[in-house]
Amino acid sequence: MTLRCEICNKLPKEDIAICLICGQILCLVSCEKKGKKGNLTRHARHKHCGATVYLLVYCSKILLIHNPHAFLAESAYFSQYGEPFNLSRKNWNEFYLDDKRIAKIHKMILRHRIVHEIQNLSTKLNRVYKTEHF
Repeated sequence: MTLRCEICNKLPKEDIAICLICGQILCLVSCEKKGKKGNLTRHARHKHCGATVYLLVYCSKILLIHNPHAFLAESAYFSQYGEPFNLSRKNWNEFYLDDKRIAKIHKMILRHRIVHEIQNLSTKLNRVYKTEHF
């Protein structure tokens, strides 16, 4: 694993995405797109047969990708009161990485259920994206 983006070979500043399958760090939007697909979609297709899970560090959201669909799930960080992190909060020290959420993601990856989770969440919450946005 390297701390540089595999696309542009630079250290991402704000828009860092970490692949939770292989640990690769990628720029979320700052690299130039080669073709119609973004960095995260391209990484998912070339390294993980089109399906992977990312932690978007700056906004602390979980991004599920199973080409051609993506789902932006809620934060992986919560306050002691169970409130998810949002960018309007300034103090990261009030939030912690939720062990139950991480265990659920880990189980989903090991059981190859990324596509099922995207289908379930998109049906329940009615929001799914095309992968070209990522």
